[in-house]
Amino acid sequence: MKFQQFGNTYVVRLERGERVIETLTLFLKEEGITFSTLIATGALSAATLGYYDLQKKEYIYLAIDEDVEVASMTGNTAMRGQAPLIHAHAVLSKRDFQTVGGHVHEATVAATLEVVFRAEEARVDRALDADIGLPLMQL
Repeated sequence: MKFQQFGNTYVVRLERGERVIETLTLFLKEEGITFSTLIATGALSAATLGYYDLQKKEYIYLAIDEDVEVASMTGNTAMRGQAPLIHAHAVLSKRDFQTVGGHVHEATVAATLEVVFRAEEARVDRALDADIGLPLMQL
């Protein structure tokens, strides 16, 4: 991973083989970023996407074990306790141009993943909402 900072914007380039959520969570922790928005583009060699079943209060996961283009990835980051939590969704395009999308549980970089974080000088925390079953932003 390499990055450059421009004011409150961080441009991050992940390298082939890096695990996306794991690497970016460590980056956020090391840089002390407690709230941000993110956008990303690039290519992945594998990904696990989730769809949240509100009735069951659990994720249904889809494992993708092939190279895909990141057609779109957006999200935000906040804090859950002392650790950053990334909430990102992606639309991924397969070789045949079919797309899949959902909550990014984890992914591995194929060629590169270029991520732009816009950090704010604020802390936003997430806490479990028992009715929904997810850690929601506490605003």
